[in-house]
Amino acid sequence: MKRIFSVCAAAVLLCTNFSAGATLGCTGIFASADDSGSCGESATWQLKDGVLTVSGTGEMTSAPWRSKSDMKQAVRKVVIKKGIETICKSAFEGCKNITNISIPNTVVTIGASAFNGCSALSSITVPESVTKIGSSAFYNCSGLKDVILPYDLTVIENYTFYGCSSLSSVELPPSMAEIRNYAFSHCTALSTVDLTGSLKKIGEAAFSESGLTSVTVPGNITSVGNHAFDGCKLLRYAMIEPGIQRVPEAIFKNCIALEAVSIPETVTSVIYAFEGCSTLKSIEFPQSVATLYNPLENCASLQEVYIYNPNCKITDGLGSVSLQIPLKATVFGYDNSTAQTYAQQNALSFNSLGTAPVIEKPAGDLNSDNRVTVQDAILLARIITEDKTLQTTQGMIMAADVNKDGQIDIDDTVFLLKKIAGTQ
Repeated sequence: MKRIFSVCAAAVLLCTNFSAGATLGCTGIFASADDSGSCGESATWQLKDGVLTVSGTGEMTSAPWRSKSDMKQAVRKVVIKKGIETICKSAFEGCKNITNISIPNTVVTIGASAFNGCSALSSITVPESVTKIGSSAFYNCSGLKDVILPYDLTVIENYTFYGCSSLSSVELPPSMAEIRNYAFSHCTALSTVDLTGSLKKIGEAAFSESGLTSVTVPGNITSVGNHAFDGCKLLRYAMIEPGIQRVPEAIFKNCIALEAVSIPETVTSVIYAFEGCSTLKSIEFPQSVATLYNPLENCASLQEVYIYNPNCKITDGLGSVSLQIPLKATVFGYDNSTAQTYAQQNALSFNSLGTAPVIEKPAGDLNSDNRVTVQDAILLARIITEDKTLQTTQGMIMAADVNKDGQIDIDDTVFLLKKIAGTQ
């Protein structure tokens, strides 16, 4: 490094020639944080007048300007020149006074925690060349309002935008496949987000404690993490589209403004999903829901609970029958259903929906979940191969005759696989 000693030395000499009572303002001179040096095999850096410029080619492998607090605090603007391919881990972490960052289209990777804590940064454009943004890259960038992500970015890593409390909107690229754990947690100004497109996975607590007012979870998403929208205190409406099979644990826990939620016929289980939703007044669990694990604890305003599966297993997960429904609520269900039994055991009002309709079981539904999936094909294969470890029921045997020819054989397997593929 080349510290500019000449100016400081001159200042010292000048100061020594003045009396103790004289003032020269030497403090301002010594506050200079200008410096330069190497930050990679073919990369250099220079900090001058608050502008940190990174030049050269290839990878940025170190961030020497972070070694001294005066330099770190002196950075106001970052200019990365064309030719640099990576921004190293924690490159500008803790540089709280950065207001502007320029990244060229030669950069491919932004390292983990690269801009962690850059609280004065209000906007950033990530160039199309970037294919990976590391975890916590913009963690606690509390002043960040706008971010433009590259078109082909496929993953938002853990904690990427955690604590970006000024981030009011974000447009996910159409290629986005996964939003990982806590990615947008505590983004309290984020009121809407479009989760359509190629998105397949939403991680644990991905949007927890955010400012979302409504959310739609598309049916093509294959995995939603627990606590995904936990603590979204402004969330009023939530829709889960057909295709989702499981409402994860505590997905809407403590969403105290939640007024309405839509659960589709494809969902088979709901686990602790709505605990603490103190504004929720009515909820319907469709016929497909086979299991309820204490989904409504501390829902103080709840008035109506509809349970359309007459054989739904209602449990708190510990063996006792308990939904923790307020005593003023009315349970709606069919005669002689588990919903009626639950209401009677817990001194709740029960409103009969009449006799449960007879629903024909789909051919090939061996596991009785009212769907025909690969799991049924696996059970069928075990029956055909006479797997002695498989405990069969009469209903399972009847469902195994998929083509209704009176025999269970390879033809049933072919027929079932065609049904699963949608060609039968």
